[in-house]
Amino acid sequence: MTNILSFSQGIEVGLGIVVAPSTLSDESETLLNINMGIISEQKHLYFGLDASVQFKTKGKYYQGWNQFPEDIKDSGVEWSSFNLIAGYYNNNYVFAGILGACFGTEYHNCYDDLQILADNGKWNETNGAKHQTKLNIGVEFKYFIPLDGNDSSIPLSLMITNRYFGTSLGIAFKF
Repeated sequence: MTNILSFSQGIEVGLGIVVAPSTLSDESETLLNINMGIISEQKHLYFGLDASVQFKTKGKYYQGWNQFPEDIKDSGVEWSSFNLIAGYYNNNYVFAGILGACFGTEYHNCYDDLQILADNGKWNETNGAKHQTKLNIGVEFKYFIPLDGNDSSIPLSLMITNRYFGTSLGIAFKF
């Protein structure tokens, strides 16, 4: 029996955008997506990790909640996700399943007119008691666009889950 790491394989990394329609909140959300995977050509396997983050809080962070309600200018939930990906690889295509979780934290973006809490007046606070966790299940379709030679390619992926959909572009190398 051969070891999974003892044959022709490749590694890929990607960067993309994920859009969450109203499944996470009342409005569409955009998250930055980072993904990486390992390809086994001989075994036709693909394993990957995927993480998405959102940057909605602005200014200096202060611990607490509703300390100065008159300063609140914007409120919402900031989301992130972490997923495991496993699937079938053949002839530059991947069809994979996604299983993970989305994590949300309620926040307030605030502005202090007197600029006591921050030099530019911008500060934020999060509600540690209002964390949300949601299951994330879906599929990923990936195509590796060959580059000059056989050792590198550009992976183009489309992810569809019960929480969001997105696309990613990256670079892949065989070794």
